[in-house]
Amino acid sequence: MKEVRQYKILEALSGGVSLVSDLFTIFTAPYGTSFSGMGYRLEEARRKRHQAKNPDRERQSFNELLYRLRRDNLIGPSSKNRLKIPMLLTKKGKARLNALRKKAKHAFPMPAYALEKDSVIKIVVFDIPERERKKRDWLRVALHQLGFRMLQRSVWIGRTKIPEDFLSDLRRLKLFQYIEIIAITKTGSLKPLALI
Repeated sequence: MKEVRQYKILEALSGGVSLVSDLFTIFTAPYGTSFSGMGYRLEEARRKRHQAKNPDRERQSFNELLYRLRRDNLIGPSSKNRLKIPMLLTKKGKARLNALRKKAKHAFPMPAYALEKDSVIKIVVFDIPERERKKRDWLRVALHQLGFRMLQRSVWIGRTKIPEDFLSDLRRLKLFQYIEIIAITKTGSLKPLALI
């Protein structure tokens, strides 16, 4: 969680954001928010600054993070910048940001899919090898987030449409060979879903 917040702040500073209020908006974005989502939140916050939740606790946490970033020489003042509170990434900050970018590139996708109810019951069965344990754990979290419930550790059932971005993540993680998704039609027959 600490690295995620550091990553958000350093990424925002590398993109030219230097007002503390804008950084605070990015900092308070929910875990897993995409950069386009953070941009949207930033624009909304600029319109509605006074509507922050728990501003005292979040502000204190944010100020502590800024303090640590300055203390660790990841950010610093800029004489070229004439904004209210000028901050720029230092060389050490840029190196840290690059390391966090590499780590984020290889991280599992955040399971935050759009939920859409469906009348068709779906059963997801998987047998992912032990060497792929992290992928298996990720899949369980994703299925839970999609509204599926566990019948057994590797058998899940739900009435949610399978989002395309979830299928894309399965492709990217090379999990299709281990997973079967079956749809139960109204007539009660079993019909495998095409996973191409």
